[in-house]
Order: sequence, then structure tokens, then C-alpha cells
Amino acid sequence: MFFDRVGYFFPEIKKHILDGFGGNRFGFSIWLFQFVFISLLVIDKENNFFKCLLYVAPIIFLQILSGGRTGFFASIILMLIFFWGDKKRFIWTIFYLIGISILGFYYSKFAGLDELQTIVRVTPEIGGSYFDSPVLSYLDRVLSYRLSIMASAFSNFDIYSAIFGLGVNQFHGLMLGTPQEVHNIFLRTLGELGVFGLLFFLAILLYPFFILIKDSKIRLIKIFMFVYLIIGCFHSEILLTAISTCMVFWFCYVEILFKSRAI
Repeated sequence: MFFDRVGYFFPEIKKHILDGFGGNRFGFSIWLFQFVFISLLVIDKENNFFKCLLYVAPIIFLQILSGGRTGFFASIILMLIFFWGDKKRFIWTIFYLIGISILGFYYSKFAGLDELQTIVRVTPEIGGSYFDSPVLSYLDRVLSYRLSIMASAFSNFDIYSAIFGLGVNQFHGLMLGTPQEVHNIFLRTLGELGVFGLLFFLAILLYPFFILIKDSKIRLIKIFMFVYLIIGCFHSEILLTAISTCMVFWFCYVEILFKSRAI
């Protein structure tokens, strides 16, 4: 009865969860991912391992309920890489993530959340796939037709466009005849600014990874930033204009620069 009251009889709660409390579930899950990182950063994992898992649990649970897959999988990748060096804790982390995922999936279904919004959803076939292959078409649907949008965006791309780009906000794919943003910040940069613009952008992003600092917290920061680069492969604005979802990334960037000066 308690779960029914919280999850099913209050439609405004479901609405707020599924639309990311005023934003969107995609950006909301990435925003929550930042708090997973902060929790790992401020808690001493050597002496408070289970406290780490306890603090992170409600964040990951909310990511599952919102249906934002990118932030959810980013949290999983971050935690697995972070605890990779400790075999016992790494195994504990795997079982922990499996357990909380199962709990979240079942509660989402029990609470009556729209199945199209869940982590494990597959977008219905609407005839908009760019691919004839059943395998690629299915993968395209899993990725909410992002592959079709990317493929159509590059269908008329020539050498001149590759070198100089098409201009800011001029690089779009098509979905059922409607222009759509390419959900990959690196391909979008290539399409809008060309190969030189992409190389300049990558040089900025990758610079901190070449700064060698022997510090456990800097190691975690670099792991966090690396996962953010992975997120960029599925987001059209991350690391640039989507400030709320990448502010912590740039704070970490500056922290590494300050640490390097102190060496």
C-alpha cells in the first residue's frame, strides 16, 4: 500500500521524475552522475567502503526511476573503474550494482512508470531507421534512432565540409524528414567546425590527462573526466553549453591545472 501511494496514486511525482524535475531525464541522469562522483571523492574508500555504497545508492536508484540511461551507465562505469584495483571491493561493487539495478527496475514497473521511459526500453519501430540491416536497425532503436540521425547528417558530407565544417548550428541529421541535432558532441564539432576545430577541441579536453600527478583523488578525477568523454558520444551539448551537466567537469579540469603548478 505504501509503494502504491508513493509511486502510483501521485501522478505528479511520476511526471517530475520522468521529465527530470523540469529539465529532461537525459540531462537529469547526467546531473545526478556528478553527485555519484562527489560522493566517491569526499568519502575515504579505504575505511568507509560500505558508506560509499550507501551514499551512492539513492542517487543511482533515482537515475533508474528517471529512465536516463546515459547517466546511469556512466555511474556504473565510474564505480567499476574506481574500485578496479581492489579485487574484493570490485566484486562487492558488481553485486551491489546488480542488486540496486534489479530493485530499481522492479520498482519502476511496480510504481506504474511508463515503460518507454525505463532504462531497458527499446524505441518502437516508426519507420525512421536509416539502415536496412535488422541488427543495425534494432541497435538504432535501442539508441533512440541516434545512429540514423548521425548517418543522415554525414550523407552529404564532402571534403570541404570535413576540413572547414558547415558552420555553427548548421550540421543536422534527419528523423522522419525533421532536422535533428547529432547526439555526439565530437561528431557535431567535426560537422560544424571541421577537422581542425575538432582537433583543437580534443586538445583542450585531453590536456589534463597528460599531466602526471601521483594522487588518489586526482586519479578519481581523471576517471570521472574520462567517463564524461564517453558521455559526449551520446550528447549534443555536453562539455559546452549544457552547463548544469558539466560544471563539475570543468571544476575538475581547473583543479588538475592548479595541482600541476604546485608540483
